[in-house]
Amino acid sequence: MNRLDQVIKMVQRGLYVYPIVPNGKQPMRNYSYLKATQDINLIKSWFRDRPDINIGINLSKSNLIVVDIDNHNNDLQAPLQSLSNLGYNLPSDYVERTQSGGLHYYFRSNKPVKPTRKTKFIDGVDYSVILLFHRQVIIIRC
Repeated sequence: MNRLDQVIKMVQRGLYVYPIVPNGKQPMRNYSYLKATQDINLIKSWFRDRPDINIGINLSKSNLIVVDIDNHNNDLQAPLQSLSNLGYNLPSDYVERTQSGGLHYYFRSNKPVKPTRKTKFIDGVDYSVILLFHRQVIIIRC
């Protein structure tokens, strides 16, 4: 499956997306998380014009919450164990390894999600509806 098909599949599952500059984290000119869309024809035009773009997801609009597990000192087990000790288990439907070796656990809410960011929830763990750049998460081009 090519990248465009993957993005269309994401949109069909209810996610709102927008274009990000190739190999970067900044929105393309005239776009931002505020213009995230599910318009498949518009999305196809982005890939026609720039097939190497990255894609951002508006987390709040998509009703997503992301738990960001940092990989400090090459130790993912410590923050996961700390969460477990506090009674938090992460049975996420989707987990993604970050470029720095950490983990993003994605959760879908049945209700609208208020934009929130809590850094250092515990050592090495942030949770967010605002991730990276204001209510977005970047899908880095592979």
